[in-house]
Amino acid sequence: MRTTSGDDEGRFGVGLAMPFGFASTDLKQATGTRLLEMDLTLEVGTKRGELPWDMHRGSRLHLLKHTKVGKTARSALAGHLMQEALAFDNRIRVGTTEATGTGGELQVSTAYSERRYNGSGGEGRIDYEVPA
Repeated sequence: MRTTSGDDEGRFGVGLAMPFGFASTDLKQATGTRLLEMDLTLEVGTKRGELPWDMHRGSRLHLLKHTKVGKTARSALAGHLMQEALAFDNRIRVGTTEATGTGGELQVSTAYSERRYNGSGGEGRIDYEVPA
């Protein structure tokens, strides 16, 4: 995933960096836009129903993997499923989505804009490859 917004240190708090790794004395941490990117990727990468404490969270993008629909319909379905998966995250507004790929490969790219308290907002893009 990549983003085009600037990183305001500590804007979204502090969390564990993914993939997990060790810094000098503890696990690596992330802040700002980097933390937001990792949170969004984790939300989209978690299948709906995998979290026993909240069965409504997660994504159903894996259902698009082997569908036989046209390019326009696939992008529309991917956009709906991304909106559904990221509806719980109040830090962003989900924008347009494009789905590309043939056969068993599926890449989904979704634009988003950040919601900030001061009224400004950065923009970014989630690029996600749906696993088999």
